[in-house]
Amino acid sequence: MNVELDPGSVRSGTVIPTHPRRIRILHSVGHLSRGGIENWLFQLIKRLDPERFEHHVMVWTREQEAFTAEFLAAGVRVHALPGHINPVRFAKQFRKLVKADGPFEILHTHGTQFHGFVMLLASTASIRVRIAHSHTDIQPVLHHARLIYRAYAKIGHLAIRLLSTGGLAVSELAAVSMFGKDWRTDPRWRVLYCGVDLRSFSIAPDPSLRNELKIPARCRVIGHVGRFEIQKNHEFLIEVIAAACRLEPDIHFLLIGNGTLRDNCVERVRERGLDSHVTFITDCRTVPQYMVSAMDGFVLPSLYEGLGLVAVEAQAAGLACLLSDRVPSEASVVRGRATHLPLEVGAERWARALLSLPPRIDSRHPGVAAEIAAHGFEIVDAVASIDQYYREAVQRSVVQKTRLGQPAKALERPVVFIAHPSDLLTDHLPNGDGLVAYGFIRELLRRDYRLHIATRGTALQAPLPANAVMHPIPRRFRSELLDRLHYMLAIRRLLRRLRRDEQIDLVHQMNPVFAGLSLGLAGCGLPIVLGTYVARWPRGESYEYGHAALRTRVTSIGRWLINLMHQSTASALLITTPAATNRIPLPGMSRRKSHVVRHGIDTTLFHPGTGTGVSAGDRPPTILFYSHLDQRKGVFILVDAFCLLVREMPEARLLMVGRGDHLEELRAHVERSGCVDRIEIRKPIKRHEAPALLRECSVYCLPSFGEPYATTVLEAMACGRPVVVTRAGGLPHMVCEEGSICVPPGDARALAEALLTVLRSDERQARMGAENRKYVESNFTWARVGDDLEAVYRQVAGLRR
Repeated sequence: MNVELDPGSVRSGTVIPTHPRRIRILHSVGHLSRGGIENWLFQLIKRLDPERFEHHVMVWTREQEAFTAEFLAAGVRVHALPGHINPVRFAKQFRKLVKADGPFEILHTHGTQFHGFVMLLASTASIRVRIAHSHTDIQPVLHHARLIYRAYAKIGHLAIRLLSTGGLAVSELAAVSMFGKDWRTDPRWRVLYCGVDLRSFSIAPDPSLRNELKIPARCRVIGHVGRFEIQKNHEFLIEVIAAACRLEPDIHFLLIGNGTLRDNCVERVRERGLDSHVTFITDCRTVPQYMVSAMDGFVLPSLYEGLGLVAVEAQAAGLACLLSDRVPSEASVVRGRATHLPLEVGAERWARALLSLPPRIDSRHPGVAAEIAAHGFEIVDAVASIDQYYREAVQRSVVQKTRLGQPAKALERPVVFIAHPSDLLTDHLPNGDGLVAYGFIRELLRRDYRLHIATRGTALQAPLPANAVMHPIPRRFRSELLDRLHYMLAIRRLLRRLRRDEQIDLVHQMNPVFAGLSLGLAGCGLPIVLGTYVARWPRGESYEYGHAALRTRVTSIGRWLINLMHQSTASALLITTPAATNRIPLPGMSRRKSHVVRHGIDTTLFHPGTGTGVSAGDRPPTILFYSHLDQRKGVFILVDAFCLLVREMPEARLLMVGRGDHLEELRAHVERSGCVDRIEIRKPIKRHEAPALLRECSVYCLPSFGEPYATTVLEAMACGRPVVVTRAGGLPHMVCEEGSICVPPGDARALAEALLTVLRSDERQARMGAENRKYVESNFTWARVGDDLEAVYRQVAGLRR
């Protein structure tokens, strides 16, 4: 990317690149009705320099709404994504939008917890700047909401906190609502007041407006502006109106707004006989004129508000305001012109307070505008702040993206925080995750990395070097869910404590990486590497119906969302083979940060020995299966294939080593096969005995139905053995063409023919084995794997050789 330099940053001594073209911003607002958020966004877009910014707005309905035409007329591209109720459908629509109209430098979301999911999608789509804007405080609603809605809101806000690169709030209450009580301690969050166009309120009153509205001149008019939704508490407002009319017959109320509850409110006013005291207006475009010319006071009894900008506008019009105590105190900007009153005191008390409001003052008085501007509510200042905020956010993202090409200090001893949430870290026990993690850790230590390793347990025959620091986090709960939460919190606390004393350059969570544990590290400000991922086993047929099927479906969607969320927080995803992309919810959108990093093999332990092959003259042709004795490993197919093979080669032998859930069924199948005298089933062996076992065989066979990653195949190849495997899962990506034969899964006849092809020729066995050894030495040694991993580290963290 070509970049320019910001002269201001050069003067300050820091070189910050800037975009040579317009910054493209995707706003997500849900709807374009004439609400406070939409009006503020429109005012913002109108005032931002069109030479610098290009605006796109994403809504969740195809209907032409009240504000749509004006946004379009202002040059804004409006995109309808109506599938937000269905997350999978919405994700596809979002991906299509980004592909067709992107790339976007900024995603700016406005309100609602659903934007946590939008943040997730934006992260996977490589939108580098993701700004969450909190326009309201929903905490009062959550206190009385159903459990499912509270859980939905908490998950949404958690996703926003984890995935946002920055956040704005219209008040401190709004900041707490979305970013949490400790929002001040996180430099990503800040309060930025929405501005008011003070010039639109510094106008002369129009005496004819009351006549047009047919409001008697003697009446005192109390105004209210707000969408007719539950939040604005119109039901209570109607009770206040009734009480005020009883106390003062010459009072009139002007209710401006639209919404789903408007017709219901009109009917309630009519039923109470208050229609002569209330005027409803749906046109919100001339609110300043109504406030200045037709109102004497203002009322806002909201159940909750992020700020209540309309109250600031009312004060700009010179009106005295009566506000509920749920309206943040920041909305009181003109001294003596705003009174806060609890809703619990009742409608009668509210009515008396309304009648006690001081008279309006001239909105053209310079003191009014000066006080509002002093509190930070001048629209010009707010737009300037947003302009600077956008540009600095993009500049920071460009710095991060291009820093590999910029001069940077070399880190002599990179420090990596490794989270290893598996039960064991081991160098000798039969624990797959533990052995693989040890291999990666040993190679990094050999390269002089300094590692902090958070692990649940260790079983090491030899201590690790001094540049490794172990941090045990043992299990504390029997519940898997509680134990995961405990681990997430523990590693976050540990990382925070370590960073106070030492520079940490990046975080790497090793297996397992499927349970969302890395969410405990999200938002830490460091690059996060996840993996390695191995492919998922193919799903079998489901025979569930009714509630069981629904529960399975909901669980599946939940796991999909959790995986999407925690992968979106990562800077890099490590996959062992291309087949492992079935572990990534949106692989197309995560392609840029997906890297193939294989598991290594100890080629000094697994080697061909003194000979180059097993001679058929020394021992019978032997097929070895060395893995779990389970149905999905293809053990029954292998027995059937062997029975076909012995018709052509009666001297052949089949050796099956391992344990599994289907061991007894396998023994019974062997008994019925007619080949029981040629098939041997052995118990599992110790790891150090595996090389000798592999060297005994003529060919190694693993006929799985979708093996994610077969370390035993690599071990056989390292020992110079030919291999026959199935063309499913990760297997075809692990073997070389010259040293293997791949067959379709579940095809006993094709498997038998492939095994016969290898067993009939000692020379073929030796040639295939030699090719396999060469392939392993080129691609699967821990030194080669270390090179691949280090390349990813350098890319995500700017580490230099």
